[in-house]
Amino acid sequence: MEKSHLELRVAVWNKTKKISFPAPYKLADGANITYKLVHTEGVTALMGHNYQKFLSEKKETQLLYKINDYKIKPKTLTKKEIKEFEEFLAQIEKDERRAVKSTDIVAYASPDGGMDLNSKLSAKRGETAKEAFAKITKKTPVTAPLNVSTVAEDWDGFQELVGGSEIKDKELILRVLSMYSDPMVREREIRNMSKVFKTLADKILPELRRARFIANIEYTNYNEQELVELVKNNIEIMDVEALLYAGSLMKDADSKIMAYKKAAEKFNDDRAINNLTATYLDNGKVAEAKAALAKINNKDTYYYNNAGVIALRDKNYKAAVENFAKSDLKVAKYNSAIVDILNGRYNEAVSKLAGSGDENEGLAFILTNQLDKAAAAIKCKCPHAAYQRAIIAARKGNAAEVDAQLAIVAKSKSLNERAQNDIEFAKYRK
Repeated sequence: MEKSHLELRVAVWNKTKKISFPAPYKLADGANITYKLVHTEGVTALMGHNYQKFLSEKKETQLLYKINDYKIKPKTLTKKEIKEFEEFLAQIEKDERRAVKSTDIVAYASPDGGMDLNSKLSAKRGETAKEAFAKITKKTPVTAPLNVSTVAEDWDGFQELVGGSEIKDKELILRVLSMYSDPMVREREIRNMSKVFKTLADKILPELRRARFIANIEYTNYNEQELVELVKNNIEIMDVEALLYAGSLMKDADSKIMAYKKAAEKFNDDRAINNLTATYLDNGKVAEAKAALAKINNKDTYYYNNAGVIALRDKNYKAAVENFAKSDLKVAKYNSAIVDILNGRYNEAVSKLAGSGDENEGLAFILTNQLDKAAAAIKCKCPHAAYQRAIIAARKGNAAEVDAQLAIVAKSKSLNERAQNDIEFAKYRK
């Protein structure tokens, strides 16, 4: 089509007699098909992951005190839960991935008794708990910061224990807590329930006379290199977030597909299914992309963009536009501009592509003859971009620049052949 011309052929008729002029009159050389430089593949959209390079963990135990007491008996530190906590801290020192970042000691008093008494009592319990922690960690010292705090009247703990209990009148107790915020009023109202209070004194309040040891642990997750190796050698141990992140790290298509495919099959995760679809499309595997996308559970904005890209590849432009319209991704808007260009709606394409950095932005400006903006938008140093720069130079009358850019275009056989017949370069053809 680019190698053509428009001519006028004249004939005169008189009834059944035709008199033709001896030669046609040439009106113009060639048809301008610059719009066909549009990239029609479309751009896929990948979904993110929630992989965390560092994870927070906690290990907790507690010491219980007698009523109105802050002393810790030696046998208390020999209890099973304390020994387990001690062993845990010792194991952390040998764990290459885990480290204690800090330890919190929180000392409490139960909410029965006066505020002044409970404040002093919880402070004393904080001191003895700190001493106990030093004994627990004597064999394996913990160098991380130690934070000691106190809670004079543990109403939050009280509410939690009552709420989880089977005490007969627990709803009444909880109602009192919701009605009154003053600690003294709360205690008075609860003590007035004489039968209930005895149950509380036996089953709930003793559990609140305590000091909690909370070890805050930081777990160092697999790094990027380790994730890549896991995909190749031990993919079965990876969770969905690790697989999604690994897929984004992979350089070769087969490994990327392997990661996303495993996440899709093992976890039925829409993000993995979507990314598998996108990766197939990016590697020209349209049939596989269709099969993957059909397994999506919930059609969202990413789904519609990638469905639109599939429609573009099938040259079903009506379906492409319909799908892109259902996606609020910026890339979907850029993709819909492809159809605008193919249909000659160049101004609409410019409105969608201006400032986007999309590979079709420069072409849209050329098609609306905004040559300076086109030149600024074209960033690639490839033959395709050089072809567009050559058109800009030709329209500006810069013969030397036309030659320079066409020399780059010559590296592409198909583009070089096109340039030989392109009307854009008719004046510069030697």
